[in-house]
Amino acid sequence: MKNINKPYIIGETAFHHQGDVQIATELIQNAIKLDLDAIKFHLVLDIDDYMAHDHEAIEIIRPWCLDSDQWD
Repeated sequence: MKNINKPYIIGETAFHHQGDVQIATELIQNAIKLDLDAIKFHLVLDIDDYMAHDHEAIEIIRPWCLDSDQWD
């Protein structure tokens, strides 16, 4: 069990993986090296559920979406 008196540190990566599972894996390995307790990714499986269709960034983020089979 973790020491409850120690802060729980979460690394935030947002979309830094850019839809590439290898980059996500490298980010996880770096989090381990930094002794983080957790790492948070933004994983979008369906951009149309995530953003308004007229949002200016939708076409930038669309290629970063991952297939659910990539996260088994």
